[in-house]
Amino acid sequence: MTQALVLLLVDPKIESSVLNEIRATPGVIEAHYIYGPYDIFVKIEGDTKESIRNLIFDKIRGLYGIQSTTTCLIYE
Repeated sequence: MTQALVLLLVDPKIESSVLNEIRATPGVIEAHYIYGPYDIFVKIEGDTKESIRNLIFDKIRGLYGIQSTTTCLIYE
């Protein structure tokens, strides 16, 4: 399995609904509010780097209210 951390900047008016949608997305292991330069922390996994890319581009970035994402692949 490949895993990644995704840091999100989100429209503050709809953070709660965005977090709920992300948590319901297949491939999302965990998602939490955070304080600092980002609003939400998401840990995701997939079978390949390509599946991680598809999850980010097709599902997470497509959600209404996502302003930007920063992705860090986890290597162990």
